[in-house]
Amino acid sequence: MPNPTPPPTADQVRALTRNPPVPGYVPGAHAAHIMEIPNTAWRDTLVPASFNGAQFHCEQHSLESGRRLVEHEFPKRDLPYAEDLGHRAITWEVRGYIIAYPFDVNNSILYQRDYRNGRDALARELLKGGPFTLQVQTLPPLIVYCERFRLTEQEKVGGYCTFDMTFREAGSYPFSLQDTRTSVLLRSTELRDQILARMAQT
Repeated sequence: MPNPTPPPTADQVRALTRNPPVPGYVPGAHAAHIMEIPNTAWRDTLVPASFNGAQFHCEQHSLESGRRLVEHEFPKRDLPYAEDLGHRAITWEVRGYIIAYPFDVNNSILYQRDYRNGRDALARELLKGGPFTLQVQTLPPLIVYCERFRLTEQEKVGGYCTFDMTFREAGSYPFSLQDTRTSVLLRSTELRDQILARMAQT
């Protein structure tokens, strides 16, 4: 009976590929599924996607931002001048979906046989004013407004719907909002105290 072929050595593997050898590579059997790959810290920290507490499955998400630039061009001058007006507000494009689950999971509106419960819960939160917290699996919580969303259902795909959602960075107010009446009363009280103090000195 012939002897089984031994696994290739590291030098043989290096000769068969143009890529540099991977540190720690050991010839032989390897993981057949991505979930079997060790040391994937990003997977260990995944959290459910949600908007204001309404959970959904996230198929993809993208972030768009940058700088607000105004390009100035001058007559008789070849070089333009780019003026930086600051940070461009962040926009998130998120595609989520709700799908029927084989059985109902207690205390979870996302994992239910009737997918419409999760669909309606997410739609209600998206229609509110906000701002609210957006959570996607690989990013920290974000305070955003929902600018618009599109709910899609297809007859050929029962028990499944998609949400294409656009979120805008909430940011902060450019100035502090104060109660005008309270501010006037406080200032008038301070002024009265100052007048009384000066009258007491005379």
